[in-house]
Amino acid sequence: MKSPSDRPFMTKKFAELNTLAEACFQSKDLGLLGAIAHELRFRDKSCSKELLRKVEYFLSNPAPQPKAMDFTTTPKPIKFSNEQLDIIERPASARLLVEAGPGTGKTEVLVGRVAHLISEKHIPASSILLMSFTRSAVTEMKSRISARCKDKDVAFLSAMTMDSLMFRIGKDLGHDAQSLFESFDGNVQTALNAIRIGNPHVSQFFSRLRHVIIDEAQDVLGVRADFICALIGLLGHECGMTVAGDPLQSIYGFTIEDDELKDDDVVPPPTRLWSSLLSFDISFARKRLTVIYRVGTDSLKSHFEKIRPLVPENGKADKATYASLKKAIEEGKPPVAEQDLAGQSTLFGNMVHPNDMVLFRFKYQSLLSAHKTERVCRLRFSEYPPVVFPWLACLFHDRDITKDALISKSDFDILWAERIERLEDKYVFLSCGHNETTGWTLLEALAPGRDGHVDLVKIRTLASRPKPPLELTVPDFGIDGPIFSTIHSAKGRESSGVHLFLPDHDDPYQEERSGTPEEQIAEECRVLYVGATRPRERFHIGNTRFNYMEVPRRLMSFRSGRKTMSAGRYRGRHRSSSCFRIQIGLFNDFQTQDIVSRERLGTESAEELQVALVEMAGEIKSTGNLLKVSLKKTKDNDNDIYHATMNEKILMRTTSFFSEELRAVVRKVGQNIKRDTFPPETIEPCYFFGLRTVSVPMDSAELGLLSKPFSKSGFYLAPLLSGYPRLKVGVKE
Repeated sequence: MKSPSDRPFMTKKFAELNTLAEACFQSKDLGLLGAIAHELRFRDKSCSKELLRKVEYFLSNPAPQPKAMDFTTTPKPIKFSNEQLDIIERPASARLLVEAGPGTGKTEVLVGRVAHLISEKHIPASSILLMSFTRSAVTEMKSRISARCKDKDVAFLSAMTMDSLMFRIGKDLGHDAQSLFESFDGNVQTALNAIRIGNPHVSQFFSRLRHVIIDEAQDVLGVRADFICALIGLLGHECGMTVAGDPLQSIYGFTIEDDELKDDDVVPPPTRLWSSLLSFDISFARKRLTVIYRVGTDSLKSHFEKIRPLVPENGKADKATYASLKKAIEEGKPPVAEQDLAGQSTLFGNMVHPNDMVLFRFKYQSLLSAHKTERVCRLRFSEYPPVVFPWLACLFHDRDITKDALISKSDFDILWAERIERLEDKYVFLSCGHNETTGWTLLEALAPGRDGHVDLVKIRTLASRPKPPLELTVPDFGIDGPIFSTIHSAKGRESSGVHLFLPDHDDPYQEERSGTPEEQIAEECRVLYVGATRPRERFHIGNTRFNYMEVPRRLMSFRSGRKTMSAGRYRGRHRSSSCFRIQIGLFNDFQTQDIVSRERLGTESAEELQVALVEMAGEIKSTGNLLKVSLKKTKDNDNDIYHATMNEKILMRTTSFFSEELRAVVRKVGQNIKRDTFPPETIEPCYFFGLRTVSVPMDSAELGLLSKPFSKSGFYLAPLLSGYPRLKVGVKE
């Protein structure tokens, strides 16, 4: 243990050290800052580590004089309104049902509620369960709670999605991980059954809770709603609940997004948690957030307030109600473009900013529009592979991690300067908005090693997961440009600018959905409302018209989520066609190991191809145009395997998984036209959207196929490929 003479600031509290550090930033007293840094290295709390990072950064970059506020370790205090405080400061045992419209600060109120329970009511973080709809929402809320709780330890806060909670319960009940990944709804049913029979493992897990928070409750349906109702009966009377949502944004019931419909699926009318809680035996105090804070203009605020009363509250509506809501949304909003989906060149005019969202009702519309523009853009769909930061592969692709797993901050800075910062002007996309300081901070938080090092084995393991930590990924598929998405995929997101393409034709999936026509129309009203309330500053309207009548007809659906549609051209009644569209680029569509294989398919070496991929991504960024990729068929073990080829370079092969689903679509087309059919020889156009890091697990057999140095590091770059081409089946004579 160090003596007090070695640690002159040992007795100083953190607040005193923070104040002293701020004074040193102003006076540029590097000697005193060095002594402060020395003391902070002995402290483990997150606030001390954060201040240490800032002190070390200042010591290595003393020239720019930072403002004191740049180095504060706590966020600016939020001045909550009375209606918000009425929710935040309720007793821990209170049970609240909070209705919160778009932009009314629901997330910040829930964060404030948890922070108040921990900091003011002294409820242990381990006794609070927070559930939200998506991993990104959970990560964001937990980060904000950590910032609000100052010195309080929130590491043991149970913040997760419901699927994650069900997975955890399933593991406690003795189920193996493989079976738990097979059916998420089945996991919920298993947990529900365990509660009903009084399983002691489940009862013990929930008995420690003193408060439960459920976000986006309007979208908790079916067996999930049944589980929450059973959970309420299991919780003790002293355990409070805060359930928040907006029933006017419930869009996952009767008219679920079309890609979620599977062949032979029967979707029963769902149990809705929101309506169940209104009639629950244990009464919930109803609260409402009404003041809109999100939007930055009075006109948008007025727009939000104008359309909300037009959304049906009773779950049923007629076509006149839908038409009046659609008209109100359209009024006073400039059109996105006069052209249609077949040629939206004007979509990328000056009005569209790089981070704007372009929203459609159906996925086929979004896919068709994004790929027909041939301009740099991003896609927001869950079935694409996660985009792990490309700078990981750039930094560590040639490092033998099996022998040299730990990296120091100084070595990291040197690598960053040589491989990222030096190329920043031409390849700015590689950094994904990070610099050497934020990149190191991220890795250190996820995989701390000995003596202030980062453990790259841990990073490699995390990045190789099917769902890597969100902190290591880009949220969308692509490197730049507006984000193309469905309204459903944009749920819970917002953007400074939104371009909403309203449907102007009949729903092609209406006959396949459950619920009465009135219930379906009511939910379509809610879908429009969600789409129209995503913007913060700019809002534009477009229509999904076609130059030619390519009437959408779903061919078949897959558990993978792949979108397939018939693509015949029609002038009158619907007729069968030998043409179809198929979505390309899903998680398991390509054999990415081909890129760095010991037996390369092309003439370039693995190292040369890695350099070429970076140059291609740079061309996308500089020209603003996507690069075309062709898939050319070759025979491989009697499977229809395609080579992905770009600029005469063979990148990688498609997988048997892709071939099986392609052949299934081709057979379906053959049944429709009553002919024997086979897959096309060439699939094009597909497009190169950017780069991602692929990480191979330490124990993977795939490592034996890779060339050096990639077999030693386990990191390499892979292209982001996507397509939605119009193809024609071959017909056997």
